[in-house]
Amino acid sequence: MGMTDMGEVQASPKFIIKDLTAKNVWQMVRIIRKLGIANLRSAVPKDVFDKAFQTAPTMMADDGSIVPLPRDRWTEAQIDAETESLVAENELLWIILGILIDNIGNCENEINQLLADGIGVTVAEISNMDANEYLELIHAYISKEGFKDFFTQAWKLFQKTSLSRNASGAVIQTLMR
Repeated sequence: MGMTDMGEVQASPKFIIKDLTAKNVWQMVRIIRKLGIANLRSAVPKDVFDKAFQTAPTMMADDGSIVPLPRDRWTEAQIDAETESLVAENELLWIILGILIDNIGNCENEINQLLADGIGVTVAEISNMDANEYLELIHAYISKEGFKDFFTQAWKLFQKTSLSRNASGAVIQTLMR
């Protein structure tokens, strides 16, 4: 606990999580692989995938830039397409959730090692943590600024590969939201 300039008591964070390192990148790659994300393409019907990532209608602005078309100018077909896209996106998210739930248990050791490395304790200490404290740690870890940055950088790298030219790139974007 510490004092602020105004004399208020400020609680120190429960977990001090170290900055991510190159070792953590490879740990997260192994976790992502074991989560079964590679199975996503075969688990999602093509029409669901395509509809989930339809873009909203656009128009050319007076300055020549492309901007979203105001909703009050959408056609009935555009409104229907947006509705279908939202339904497909919801279906896609449920499919992703199902794959993650099916595979999360395969990642226990890797996740615990990543968390242990992140706070400087042993894997055994992580494994024996109170369940609520464990979930708090996971939340703190994925909320850490560098965690999201990892996925942003991974996405940039992914875009430079030929893989980004197909629909699997859109899944990464969905998971980063």
